[in-house]
Amino acid sequence: MAELHEKYLGKAGPTDCLSFNLSEDDRTESLEGEIVVSAETARREARARRISPEAELTLYVVHGLLHLLGYDDQAPEQAARMHRTEDEILASLGLGPVYGVEPK
Repeated sequence: MAELHEKYLGKAGPTDCLSFNLSEDDRTESLEGEIVVSAETARREARARRISPEAELTLYVVHGLLHLLGYDDQAPEQAARMHRTEDEILASLGLGPVYGVEPK
């Protein structure tokens, strides 16, 4: 994961999720992409948040999908919007919000 992070984003060290838009034409209604997630990071972060590794991994997949759909999290207001959407999706899946509440 660290190699991919450095190669594609120019940042050293591992990350939790990378998204690659593989669509050839942004004007089409279909979405093609690849999401790479780190199970190792999910296990570590899940312990710290006191949630299941599966919930953390699902968060990474949702996060990656939102990036493919055009969401960004570079600016604070963009990150807040993205986190709210992630919480809504995770809650709808029965995993509960990650950002809207303190961990158990």
